[in-house]
Amino acid sequence: MEKSPIEESVASCGGVVRKEGYAQQLELAEKILMAQYAELRIAYQILPTTEEKYRNLYGHSPDLLRSISDDGIILDCNENYAKSLGYTKEEVTGSSIIHHAAERSEGDLMKGFEEWKKNGRVKNQTIWLRRKDGSEFPTLLSGTNLLDERGTIVGRVVSLRDMTEILDAREALQEEKAKRLMTIGQPSARLTHDIRNPLMAISNAA
Repeated sequence: MEKSPIEESVASCGGVVRKEGYAQQLELAEKILMAQYAELRIAYQILPTTEEKYRNLYGHSPDLLRSISDDGIILDCNENYAKSLGYTKEEVTGSSIIHHAAERSEGDLMKGFEEWKKNGRVKNQTIWLRRKDGSEFPTLLSGTNLLDERGTIVGRVVSLRDMTEILDAREALQEEKAKRLMTIGQPSARLTHDIRNPLMAISNAA
């Protein structure tokens, strides 16, 4: 026969409890239960605060954040994600992650998603996103699983960092290097031309 929570609490106190009267046993068990209740009450007081902090971080992150299901359906996103793609949050919720990927990155996105489901995370994957107006921009994707205290997956959160400015800066730097090489190459070409002309004149005179 299974013991009640009070009986288990009393039994866990050992031989000292068994020597005391029934009333004292109940009093001790009540103290144990009250202590457990106090701990639960503190936990429930902390939980809303922790959840609020999480929601604030999620909502005000400079990165593009989205929460997805195991099937790749977007369950939630922050305002920055919706705004960057030209949608409202209501339009984003319920759509597939493929719907927001540029065609060039669809294969890479699904490959990374499958790896993520196996390994529990994905980090720094280059993915191009497609806005509502059809324009595209590069992002750096990282994702992780949200686990409860039992280790069960309760959600998947994806962070996408807009890499447009970095890509533009890199292209500008490459263009500047190319211009410098051309500038250096022009005097070299003139010098080669000047050297060849006297040689040709000497050759013709001979």
